[in-house]
Amino acid sequence: MQEIIEMVRKAASADSGGKEVSPLIVLNFFIGRCKQNLHICICFSPIGSAFRSRLRLFPSLVTCCTIDWYEGWPENALEMVAKSYLERVNLNDQVKVSAVTAFKHFHITASQTSDKFYAETGRKTYITSASYLDLIRSYTEFVNTKLNETMAAKMRYIGGLEKLDFAASQVGIMQIDLEDLQPKLKVAAIETLEMMEVIEKE
Repeated sequence: MQEIIEMVRKAASADSGGKEVSPLIVLNFFIGRCKQNLHICICFSPIGSAFRSRLRLFPSLVTCCTIDWYEGWPENALEMVAKSYLERVNLNDQVKVSAVTAFKHFHITASQTSDKFYAETGRKTYITSASYLDLIRSYTEFVNTKLNETMAAKMRYIGGLEKLDFAASQVGIMQIDLEDLQPKLKVAAIETLEMMEVIEKE
């Protein structure tokens, strides 16, 4: 607290016409500035009972805050958001276009089903833009994970093939060496037989 008072003392003194100010006046000046300039944005999802319980625990969220309720996104916004997320995924354009169409269809169908469910049962379910973003995030994470796994498997196979090629080339070299050694081995075998005969005679 003392650090805040020291940091704000000059501004509080200038605000009071250059007079010496007490720590209480400096603190009140700081609180007034915070109330005047500090703006906080809080985002809540209306899904589930957590939103209602937060409003019961903190009633000033309703009485002292400006509430902005965002309606569902139009179709072109759904497309633009999906396209911007899919830019970071290494897929061909045709797959991306199909994925965007599927995302949009899933979200619109879910919203329509939610409205139908409310009309039939009187129970409200929410299909929010956050759930749409979760769908896209889940898809992009899944695709990136699978692409990384596929690339790792490909690199393992390439490494294995390189080792097999190296082994095959080494086998070829050894066969050539063996073929080159065949005459020498025959000569050595003959020399060994001759030496054995000499040893047996002695």
